[in-house]
Amino acid sequence: MPPRELVEKTFEELKDQEENDIMNHLDYRKLEKIYGDYNLMGGSKNELDMTTFIAVMLHHLPPPDSEVHLVRNLMELFEEIDVNGDEDLEWVEFTNHIIDLGMVKKDSVFVDTIKDYLPSEIRDVNHDTEIEHIFYMESKQHLIVMERDAKRFKVYNAKTGQLQMSVPSGKTAVTGGSFIAADLITMERHNQTVTYVVTTSSDNNIKLWDPTTNYQRKDTTNTPVI
Repeated sequence: MPPRELVEKTFEELKDQEENDIMNHLDYRKLEKIYGDYNLMGGSKNELDMTTFIAVMLHHLPPPDSEVHLVRNLMELFEEIDVNGDEDLEWVEFTNHIIDLGMVKKDSVFVDTIKDYLPSEIRDVNHDTEIEHIFYMESKQHLIVMERDAKRFKVYNAKTGQLQMSVPSGKTAVTGGSFIAADLITMERHNQTVTYVVTTSSDNNIKLWDPTTNYQRKDTTNTPVI
């Protein structure tokens, strides 16, 4: 007789396989139809009880070899997804579970079906040329924006979308090449740990900018190739 641990492991693997078999049948077309049923029967909260959820899933899944077996799996799936335990399954709970399983394909239509997009209150400003690179500085909540052929990069507040500054500032004459890319580096300097924005430019210069001093330039290094 196999050990209890092996039996339990095999049972869990079978459960995972059964759940994946269910999810593998849910392409974006079926999800659109299921979402329509949620809107039709889910009420203002866009949620279904277990009986309704199972009925909806049975309607959209391929005919099973054993409906009793599939119903049991759907009951277990419902209980697993119902994280708040209110015995109602919200559309957000259902789709988040699909995403957590890694079942989202690299298909924009499929993703748009799952995610509930809301319009952002952030409004962009005019740019001098096309944006070629954007770098997100999580520690400062800044967006570093580099426009085509620009010799200054722009710093935006990532939460509000407001322009904070141009670097170098508009009062400073700028010569040399246009910026190509940026990154955030942490290094030891003068026995202190410091963080800089490092940029590369088309004239093969690497420059360090200090975010703590409004991105004043700290160093410039010329290299043969960028």
